[in-house]
Amino acid sequence: MSYKDDLIEIIEICSYVDEKAVEIYRVLSRSAEEEGLKKFWVEMSKEEEEHVFYWVKLLEMARDGMIPQLFDEPDRIKADLENIIAKVESILKESKCKPDVQTSFIIAYRVEFFMASIAYERLFQFLKDVEGKSPTDQYEAHIEKFIKGLSEYGRVTPELEMLSDTLSRLWRENKHLTAQSRKDPLTGVLNRRGFLELATPIIHLAKRKGYLVAVMILDVDKFKRVNDELGHLEGDNILKLVAETLNRAARKSDITGRYGGDEFVMLLYQVDKDSLSSIGERIVNDFRERYEGEFPVSVSVGICYGSIEDTPEEKLERMLVCADNLMYSAKGDSKNKIKIGSI
Repeated sequence: MSYKDDLIEIIEICSYVDEKAVEIYRVLSRSAEEEGLKKFWVEMSKEEEEHVFYWVKLLEMARDGMIPQLFDEPDRIKADLENIIAKVESILKESKCKPDVQTSFIIAYRVEFFMASIAYERLFQFLKDVEGKSPTDQYEAHIEKFIKGLSEYGRVTPELEMLSDTLSRLWRENKHLTAQSRKDPLTGVLNRRGFLELATPIIHLAKRKGYLVAVMILDVDKFKRVNDELGHLEGDNILKLVAETLNRAARKSDITGRYGGDEFVMLLYQVDKDSLSSIGERIVNDFRERYEGEFPVSVSVGICYGSIEDTPEEKLERMLVCADNLMYSAKGDSKNKIKIGSI
């Protein structure tokens, strides 16, 4: 089975579990005797119902090949999620037996615990990066609402209090792990993996709309000399400045990342080829003007543009190679230069 097929199955399972969560909360609302608690379960159900719409969007993207390889071990992730299905179906049966208040919260905790997994967070974060919105924005508030409801209606025992703390910590840790896997810790921009993950749906969209895109590779000139003569702390400061410079130049639709070492990358979406020279010059000049080190440090830039007419991932890979070659050509021509080409 291909990764794409595995990914589709993972998303389908996540969606199924969320749909069952909606049903479980509806059942709990019908069995609740206290009006405030009944309203609480209805609100929890509606929030899970909103999450289901996000799974529909992710499924569309997966079927169109717009989601990159987010999971290193998709078979393991899928197996873990498949085990959850039987457990959630069992929980649904329990919820239909008119449980008391404390048992209701234990049932809800188990459902929320399954949906706080790393698979959910990784897919939600990817959707947020692409669409600007995902359940990640509301999920912490959703968990806080659950914990507040537990405190208000659940007649909290030390065991239930420990469960609520565990749920909150699990979500925060998975969110942190997802961020760590995609961000460069020094500069705060995407790392190579994060850049490629986010670039994938964007170039698919560019192909669909017929937009021109460009890839920029930037490298710090004489960076080894900086580290040797001024120390690695100064080298780190330069890398941070490069990231800040690229972020200042980037539009909302552009993606910046640290490609490795002192190389940075930017994907420019829907560009005008005649504007690329001025964009590159603005970045080169902005960096030079803002750097205040002991000796002049510059950057060299290679920019490759083109339309996405063939397989998007293959075209992106060739554009990255093209931009990298142009950057090295710029470094060979006395550095502090911009070279532009197309494929």
